[in-house]
Formats: sequence, C-alpha cells, structure tokens
Amino acid sequence: MEMFIDKGIKVSKIFSPEHGIYGLPDGQHIEDSFYGTGRIPVKSLYGKNNYPSQNDYDGLDALIFDIESVGLRFYTFIYTMFYCMKAAADQGKIFMILDRPNPLGRYVFGKVILPELSSFVGDCFLPASYGLTNGELALYIKKKYSLDLDLRIIKCAGWNGEYFCQGNELWNVPSPALPTFNSLLAYAGFCFFEQTNLSEGRGTYKPFEYIGAPWVDSRGLVAYLHNKFPDLKVRERTFVPFDRKYKAELCFGAEFFPSLKDNFFVISHSILQYCFRSGKLLINEGMDKLTADRKFRLSIENSEKFSFDSWEKESKEFMQSNEDILLYGRD
Repeated sequence: MEMFIDKGIKVSKIFSPEHGIYGLPDGQHIEDSFYGTGRIPVKSLYGKNNYPSQNDYDGLDALIFDIESVGLRFYTFIYTMFYCMKAAADQGKIFMILDRPNPLGRYVFGKVILPELSSFVGDCFLPASYGLTNGELALYIKKKYSLDLDLRIIKCAGWNGEYFCQGNELWNVPSPALPTFNSLLAYAGFCFFEQTNLSEGRGTYKPFEYIGAPWVDSRGLVAYLHNKFPDLKVRERTFVPFDRKYKAELCFGAEFFPSLKDNFFVISHSILQYCFRSGKLLINEGMDKLTADRKFRLSIENSEKFSFDSWEKESKEFMQSNEDILLYGRD
C-alpha cells in the first residue's frame, strides 16, 4: 500500500478480505474502517457482504489484487478475488493481479467441488489443492465463467512450480493460523477437523500440527498412525489451547512434523475413522463442503472403506484441462 502512495498512485479505496488488513483472528467479522493518516476508506468483504456493490466500484479505474493465498480450495481469499472479478467484469473495470508463487507448487489433489456443495469455503469447480497461482486461478475463472473482463497479470519472477521449501524465500504468514509452511502442509487435510469436535490446534502455538481432544486416546492413536503410515513423523502430545475449541482444557492427541511426501487428506480420514470408534467423535455435515465428497464423511460414520481413486482421477483431469492457462513451469 505504501509503495503505491509513495509512487504517487491515487489509492481511493481498499477492499479487505477475511482477517482484515491487519491479520485479525479467524472467523471475526470485519467492519468497514479507514487506513492511515490519509483516511483511505477500507471496505470489508468478509462478514455482512462478501460481494462488492456497484457503489463500491464507483470512481475507480482499476482494482489491484495483491494478497497471498495458499493453493487450497477452502481458503476464503480466493473467493474474495472471484467475487471482485465478477463485479469488475459487470462494471467494466480493470482487474490487475500482482502474482505470487503458490507455496504448494503444482500439487493438485482432491475431488472437484460441484455447485450443490459450493460455499465461501469451496467453489469454482476446484479440487482441494489446485496447483495454480492467483494469476493462473484468475485466468481459469475468467475462462470457466466466460467473464468479459480486462484482466492484467504482473507475473512473479523466478518461480517454476516448485514448493515453497524448495526455494530461498522467507515465509510470509498468509493468515494467523498458518504461521509456518509446515502448518500449511498439515492444513491441507486437517482443515476437515474444523467440522468435528477434535481440536485442529487452533489456539495453540502449532495450529494444524497439533490435533486432539480431552477424550482422545493419544497412545492408541499414535500407534495406529505409525502402523498405517510408517514414514509419518508423529508423536504423542498433550496441549492446552489458549483459544478456540477446548480453551483452557487439557487435550490428548498427536503432534505432526509434516513433509512433502505426506498426504494429509488421506491421513485425516484415517484419524477420523480411528477416533470415531471411541464413540465420542462428532462430525458436522458441514464437512461435506470442505471435502466436496459426502462419501468421505459417510464412510467414517458407517465404518466403511473409502477410496481416493476418484480424487486422484479428477485432480489429473483438472490440471490436464487447464494447461493452457499456466504462466509458469511445472517443476
């Protein structure tokens, strides 16, 4: 923001996504406000209204999107971009993206979400991990929805589709619950726990790297995981969340040390099946909007086997059908 102001570019308005412009905790509704000594109006696009109105765009020549995303379908920032793109197309405004690398590289996995399960945490016919930068995602959205949009992308330099940990950049925290790249690797599947009575580690110093609850058999869980995933680095862990689920309560569970070879979508299903056997795990149907697959939840509740074959198939088809919009290498 300061760069634009210093260069003499008139900033008439700022649109803020979830967490606002200062990184407030997850889920808080953000009110409209003002920024800096110049009192630039800040319009919140998280809470009462996620979609910019015609009045919001009055007097603007262009909207510039410069936000870090993480390459996962349930990250709300990408739908703020989606809605702003549609509004810009409707009102004939330029939409410019200052592109950034996808920290998960070209990793694509998950069932493509269909309209009947779409929400602000899943939309646009995306797999759970979609392997595109913001710029490429915008090209995909423009193509998918046939938007008549003046889309301009300022490409990032030096990125060829690799994971964040394979480069030399410093981690820039994209939101409060993803303080490290390791937390992002685990978030890929452990986000599903948000729709259960398991703590996904929010409100601890290692969100998504700790999971548990006061009723979890931590020793049994970790032994089960070691047997099923011999290469997975996991150990027993007790923790006391200072916020969110089980605030100030002692939780028993596990601590994870993620690596690129770990598939946390698959690991999450195994954890949920193990915990369901205790009779204490509760699953909200809202999980279907995160997984894009009702069979995932039902297989846990009915103690049935679950195949990820359709997830793998749809992932490959997604990338194959969108090779025309890739701006960078495939690592």
